[in-house]
Amino acid sequence: MNDTLTEHTETFYRELILADRCDECPNQCSQAFARAVKVIDGNAYELLFCGHHFKRSEPKLIANGWLIQDERNRINQKPMSGAPEGAIATSED
Repeated sequence: MNDTLTEHTETFYRELILADRCDECPNQCSQAFARAVKVIDGNAYELLFCGHHFKRSEPKLIANGWLIQDERNRINQKPMSGAPEGAIATSED
């Protein structure tokens, strides 16, 4: 998480979970590991990105004043507990 979003943690931060999907991927097929938030006229707007789409969009988002939550360090970790039921395969499956 960058310093800009840290300043507004109580208002904007939320943990990204398996159900969060990239807004840029066709059919939203990839898990989101980055989030961009911008407040315009009192309304908060959110964009979610997988790792490679965020890498491509990050400079423009920062230049345009979006608050960034970057969790790409979690890409190879096990899914978060907030994943929808049945979305995580177990050894019993």
